[in-house]
Amino acid sequence: MPASTRATANRAARQEALREFLSGQKLIEKVIDNIGKLEDDEGNLEAIDIQRLTAATNSRLALIKKIMPDLKSQEITGTDGGPLNISLLKFSTKDID
Repeated sequence: MPASTRATANRAARQEALREFLSGQKLIEKVIDNIGKLEDDEGNLEAIDIQRLTAATNSRLALIKKIMPDLKSQEITGTDGGPLNISLLKFSTKDID
């Protein structure tokens, strides 16, 4: 196996391991909890507490993006990365005026 192919395979394995680790960290639940704390009507939070919660939330959101990429940037391909084939199963103009 060439070095570049081995390096690519190793990088992919590390990325997958990182995704698995991050997915078990309950990041989304912690973000939602922090948002709840920031929205609390009691107003017991000091400015430093708000800064800490905001920084922690932003950091967790950055990690979430690593395991849940934006859908707008997802590429859809066919088998083995080839072109996507779309088959029309049924077409009718019966209901079109």
